[in-house]
Amino acid sequence: MLCTIREACSKKGSCVNLSEMLIETSNNIMSRCVLGRKYDSPNGSVSFGELGRRMMKHLATFSVGDFFPWLGWIDLLTGQIQEFKATFHALDAFFEQIIVERKVTKRDNGQFNNNNNKDFVDILLQIQEGAKHDFQLTHEDVKAILMDIFAGGSDTTSTLLEWVFAALLKNPETMKKLQEEFDWNLPDHHNTDGIDMSEIWGLTVIKKLPVHLQPTIHSFAS
Repeated sequence: MLCTIREACSKKGSCVNLSEMLIETSNNIMSRCVLGRKYDSPNGSVSFGELGRRMMKHLATFSVGDFFPWLGWIDLLTGQIQEFKATFHALDAFFEQIIVERKVTKRDNGQFNNNNNKDFVDILLQIQEGAKHDFQLTHEDVKAILMDIFAGGSDTTSTLLEWVFAALLKNPETMKKLQEEFDWNLPDHHNTDGIDMSEIWGLTVIKKLPVHLQPTIHSFAS
């Protein structure tokens, strides 16, 4: 993200869509942890990035039926309900394909992934296969958990970061103090693009002074 911002800022007269960059970065992190791949990596004919953007658009769209249930038929006439259902079915098919791929890997290799490369999907399927718990984790449960994680976590992190950036831009002195409170040192021969934290041993983050937090709304109000 830092490289992208630096490159965009180097172009004279260009604008930087920080909101879009923060969403992409946070979703990339979450996607790599849960699915073991980047947010925009293709899976068949569609990438989760495309589906995620459609989902975000739907979540931000005004729905008449949400506020006036007796007028919900308006959403049908505008085609909004059909779009919601189409996105849901596309997400369901996406997660279905992910699960099938992992089960094929398990069948061919005897395990989902090695211990160093397991992601959240592998762990869920391992729990499902073990069946050593009082509850039964069904195939639909696994897909529902994955969808809930992405639906609930797609915009919360990026929104929080955007608010933090806005608060810091409003208070340059606070930003300068925050920059001075940390020393960021990367090992030799590493850059900030595509860092695999499991492979880096020399990363040091030295906190010099205590960080003081305050409510964001109070910061904007002041």
